[in-house]
Amino acid sequence: MKKRGQVTIFVIIAIVIIVLGVLAFFLYPKLKISTGFNTENPELFLQNCVENDLENLIETLSLQGGEFNPQGYTIYQDVKIKYICYTSDYFTLGLKQVPFIKRFVEDEISVQIKPKVDECFDDLVLKYQQKGYEVSSKKGNIQTEILPEQTSIDLIGYNLTVSRGENENRFNLFVINLDNNLYELLNIAEHIVSWENEFGDADTLSIMMLKKDIRVNKILRDDGSKIYIIENKKTKEAFQFASRSLVFPAGLF
Repeated sequence: MKKRGQVTIFVIIAIVIIVLGVLAFFLYPKLKISTGFNTENPELFLQNCVENDLENLIETLSLQGGEFNPQGYTIYQDVKIKYICYTSDYFTLGLKQVPFIKRFVEDEISVQIKPKVDECFDDLVLKYQQKGYEVSSKKGNIQTEILPEQTSIDLIGYNLTVSRGENENRFNLFVINLDNNLYELLNIAEHIVSWENEFGDADTLSIMMLKKDIRVNKILRDDGSKIYIIENKKTKEAFQFASRSLVFPAGLF
């Protein structure tokens, strides 16, 4: 019995070692990519440095109607949600507060993510210097483009020249990409806002019939406002915004 117990323990230890070895095999390359620094690929360093902040920023903007510090908003579940269509009057159609939602969100991302990009760019310069390179660098502007299944950050005017001995490398094209479904969510939001602006309400059922992977929740508020929550069922990504349009006084009907 004692020998059987020892064998059992050895088997368990062997299984644990094998499992840890398999996990290390699959996880180590990812850890190497996220924490390492490749002098030949500074763009990868910037990607890894900015990616988490960019993802968190887009999530925050999506919950607040596309604006980091919402101006003209209602509060729902302790979150300030921007009115993208609004009127304070009764019997009146709301006016669009944002002409083009996608462009508005792109500009907001550019403004809010630039400090992090600059911080990561400075860290990149320091990494090269620590490895004995002479570095010449220049910062520029940020341009965001929300594309199908991807948000792209172009670093325009950012230049980096590194040299050591007779070897010199110049880098002047940096792009940071994040896979997401923001493009689709914003397109649907644009359609809903157009309906709110023209008719005072939006047919969310027809959207969900056409877009099987999309859920649109319309929440009515006591003041006549509506909160629209557009969610991708698979990824759970969501964009929400507020509207107040064609409101009638309570008790009129």
